[in-house]
Amino acid sequence: MNFETYLAITAIIISSISPISALKMYQVTKRDKEHPVILEIVKDFLTHTINTLKVDKKRFKEIDNSSFPTFLDLHFCINNRFLRGAIFDRFAKRKPLLKRQILKYNELCSKIHEKIGEFKKIALDKGVIDSSSITINGEGGPRTVIKDKYENVNLAKILEEKGLEQKIRDIKISIEEFGLDKKAENKIRKLERIKRKLQDKYNLTDEELGW
Repeated sequence: MNFETYLAITAIIISSISPISALKMYQVTKRDKEHPVILEIVKDFLTHTINTLKVDKKRFKEIDNSSFPTFLDLHFCINNRFLRGAIFDRFAKRKPLLKRQILKYNELCSKIHEKIGEFKKIALDKGVIDSSSITINGEGGPRTVIKDKYENVNLAKILEEKGLEQKIRDIKISIEEFGLDKKAENKIRKLERIKRKLQDKYNLTDEELGW
């Protein structure tokens, strides 16, 4: 191989390597620039939302005669403060379909809360429960208890006599018809998969995530 051929081959190799190197440098720079944004999405949105959905799945099962009146104070759905602002907007731009699914899930949860609120009012009007406010960790919340006179009475009998048993059944049916348990499970899987990919791609450490 003469010198001219050697130079020609070398030039071809260099010309092919340079764009690849430039592309890699661009990708690294882009990833470093996006790192703080992705960290916020994973830490302040994905982690919270996944944990909330897991709790929701448990709470849907707690709506039953045996957990009356405790379930009247249960709260489920993703807190709206996590669905507003720049962090959620950044996530929504990357996953617009999932954004719509999450908002729809919250909408259906709100309908269940409305049904529980109506049921609670009926139970109050029938004199079966007492409701008051309590403060936990500086935040106010409801506290619903059975009336003193019913504490040692068969709960199932009271619910049946007062016509409340069917109301609880109706709430459970609505949860099943809306498919809330399945919707929560589906979103947990999707969000956990997204979370893992982002953690790997952007090398997010446990220390950064506060674990």
